[in-house]
Amino acid sequence: MNTENPLVIEALKDSYSFWIEEADVDGFRIDTAIYVEPEFWPQFLESEQGIFEIASDMVKEDFLVYGEAWLTSDPFSNNTEKEINDFFGLEFNSMLDFPLQTDIKKFFKESKPTSYLASRLEQRRKCMLIHQE
Repeated sequence: MNTENPLVIEALKDSYSFWIEEADVDGFRIDTAIYVEPEFWPQFLESEQGIFEIASDMVKEDFLVYGEAWLTSDPFSNNTEKEINDFFGLEFNSMLDFPLQTDIKKFFKESKPTSYLASRLEQRRKCMLIHQE
């Protein structure tokens, strides 16, 4: 889809709005969010008649829009945390955490040291602090 085209943006907002208003959904999982140009998301989510405005009109103040970006980091690295964290600046209010999921799996399934998991949790804490600023 050409998500740079204003007609496409409006059609997507109309479609998603239908689900909020008629099907009474409380949130959306946005699959493969990383493959859409970043400029699309604020238009889709925050602009006039955007997803959050429609949800607010339906008294859904805690409407959840979480993105999926299948990215993982090397052990003890935070390279993908920074990229995932950028989506919060694009108006997403949650993202799936594949770097953490990967290190949890390494710890429990592959018997990697606890330092893998401790490092990832520390990276997550740092990203959350950046996001809160």
